[in-house]
Amino acid sequence: MADWLSNSFRKMTGLSDPGPVFIQKTNAGNAALKRGRPDEAEPLFKDALKEAEKFGEQDLRKAAAMNNLATAYREQGKHSEAESLFRQAIAIHEKALGPAHPEVIAALGRFADFLRGRGQPAKAESLLRRVLAAQEKSLGGEHADVIATTTALGEIYRDTGKYDKALPLLQRVLDVQVKILGEDHLSVATALDNLALLYQAQGRYEDAESFYFHALTIR
Repeated sequence: MADWLSNSFRKMTGLSDPGPVFIQKTNAGNAALKRGRPDEAEPLFKDALKEAEKFGEQDLRKAAAMNNLATAYREQGKHSEAESLFRQAIAIHEKALGPAHPEVIAALGRFADFLRGRGQPAKAESLLRRVLAAQEKSLGGEHADVIATTTALGEIYRDTGKYDKALPLLQRVLDVQVKILGEDHLSVATALDNLALLYQAQGRYEDAESFYFHALTIR
């Protein structure tokens, strides 16, 4: 985290020093998270956020501190608190870097995963559509990040009964995985499973069985 603060912030904003107390508290909080102690990380990240607020309301260090504190909240099951901070951090990133910046798009993808895990597929779907459009424009249709986002969006469509939207996305993932990785790769088996689940949900049991069996032969 310290290296990222020292290098990334300087490049993006011209800041000279992220602040010693800010870095100290952030590093200590990250260490607590790695030990599996988000309860210990929480007050450290709160202290880091207080320091970051001294740099300005729209400073990227404040966004970083919010993200860290939100992560500690999430790991403790404090989802409402986490969601609020994630949203505020994304807003700061968007204003500072622009809505199409790779770091903004990556943050939106992580937030979509968070919302999906909270049982909010409609909100996650909206974000993932935006993420996918930006990734396709900047990375192309076969990049690993694009495939991951396409899979997530296809799964949301499938799980919410939007089968006509899910099928082309999940089929596209399978086609790309076969093209890039070969027919016997485990990622291909996962893509086959996702399509099998879709067919099962549609009541197309013979198709589902065929895809499940194909996936098993790879594993």
